[in-house]
Formats: sequence, structure tokens, C-alpha cells
Amino acid sequence: MLIPTTRIERQFKRRRDGLWQEVLVHCLVYRDPDAVGVKVVQERLEFGGVYREATIYEHSFNGEAEWTDPNDKIKRRLLALTRPQPV
Repeated sequence: MLIPTTRIERQFKRRRDGLWQEVLVHCLVYRDPDAVGVKVVQERLEFGGVYREATIYEHSFNGEAEWTDPNDKIKRRLLALTRPQPV
């Protein structure tokens, strides 16, 4: 019997206007009790806030995030342009 657990992955995708869109990927992870087999199923996507790249001394009261883009392996510090809305 597979045991389901949930996982939320936070990712950022670059938009055409140069800003970054936060994407929350909700996944169901099914594991065998022996932890031999693992199956990951994407359940849904949620779009979060909009971010931009920070300059060296910039900070934001709305929030900050560090993101390493898997395509170019560059670590970026992103500033939220809007405060996240409660769900």
C-alpha cells in the first residue's frame, strides 16, 4: 500500500516583462512503506506574487526570496512588489 504525503515546491518563472512570477506547485508523493518506490503526482498550481531582481542594497517590506534558476545556476535575490494576500 502506498502512503500519500503532500509537498509544496516554490518556484519562480521569468515573465516577458522581466519580472518573476511565483509559482507554488502542490504535489502528492506516494511512498512504499519500505521506502523503495516513490511516485510524485502534481496536484495543482497556484500563482503567487510578482517579484523583481534586487540591486545590492535593496530590501522590501513586502517580502524577499532567494532563487537559483535551474537553467543558468545563478543565485538571485528577488523582491516582492506586492504583499502576499491571505487565502
